[in-house]
Amino acid sequence: MSGIINIREPFSEKYTLIIETDMRAVNIAAYSRARIRWDFRVLRVGPEALEVELIRLDNVLLEATNPLTKEVQQVSDVFGRMYNELHLVLDQRGQVQRVLNQDIILDKWATVKEEMQQHIDHTPEIKDVILLNDALFQSAEKMVTAIQHSEFFMLYFNHLYGHYFPFRAKREQQYNFFNTAMLHLQFGGHLVSEGSRTVQLEIRGTPLFGLGGFTKKAYAQFADQLPLHKLAPVIADNSNYLLDKKTGKILEAARQKQEIADEKNLYLKLDYHFLSEEKYRERLKTQPAFYEPV
Repeated sequence: MSGIINIREPFSEKYTLIIETDMRAVNIAAYSRARIRWDFRVLRVGPEALEVELIRLDNVLLEATNPLTKEVQQVSDVFGRMYNELHLVLDQRGQVQRVLNQDIILDKWATVKEEMQQHIDHTPEIKDVILLNDALFQSAEKMVTAIQHSEFFMLYFNHLYGHYFPFRAKREQQYNFFNTAMLHLQFGGHLVSEGSRTVQLEIRGTPLFGLGGFTKKAYAQFADQLPLHKLAPVIADNSNYLLDKKTGKILEAARQKQEIADEKNLYLKLDYHFLSEEKYRERLKTQPAFYEPV
C-alpha cells in the first residue's frame, strides 16, 4: 500500500473486544474471558488531528476460574464508569491531545466517589482506590495517560497509524506483562496482503536486549520455588490488523501478549480479539458460545 497509514475520513463503527487471560504463577492459576463493546465515532479528520467520541456500551466478564478475578472486575467496572463517554482530540497517531468533556467525567467521578465511600467500612481497600483516583482527576495530564492506556486505545492505536509500512519504531521502555521489571521492546510492522478494498498489516514487538539480568529481577518472588538461573523467558507482543482502505478504520484485529518464563509453572498469555460490528455478527453465527457467558 502506497502512502502513510492514517484514518482518512469520518466514520461511525461499533466494536467488540474479547480479552482472554491465561495465567500461571506456580501455585496460582487463572483463566478469564471478558467482553467489552464500544461505539466509536470519528467526527472530524484534520491534517494533524482527529476529533472523536468513544462510548462504552458493555463490559461483561464471560468466564473466570478464579473468584478473585470476579471481585477485581466488579471494582474495575465501577471505577470505569467515568470513561463510558469520551469526547477527545487525538493526533494522527492516536495520542490523546485534549479531553473535551472533562467536566462530565469529573461529575461522574463525584457520584461514584460518594457511592464508594459508603462501602469503606466493609472494604477498607476502597479508600486507597478513591485516593488514587482523586489524584488522577486533579491532573489533566494523568487523565490523558489513563485514557491512553485503556483497552480501546491499546488496540486501536498500537503503532498502526502515522507509519509507512514496513517500519521499525524506536525502542520502548515499559514494564513486563507481570509488572515486575522494566523491559525494552522493539516494534516493527510490515504489509501482509492488499486487496482492492482492504489491507492486512502485521506488527511485532520483541525484547531489544538479552534477558539475563531481567530474569532475576522480574521473577525474584519465585526464587524459592523455581530455579531462576534455568529460566529462559519468551516475551512477545504481536498484532494483526485488517483495515478498510477508504476510511482507514479497523475491520478486525488480534493482539497477543505473551510472557512465558516457564511453560508449565510461570506464564501470562493475553489474547485480544477485536471486531467491527459486521465481523462480530459473522462470528456470532459461527461460534456463538465463545461470545456468551458460561
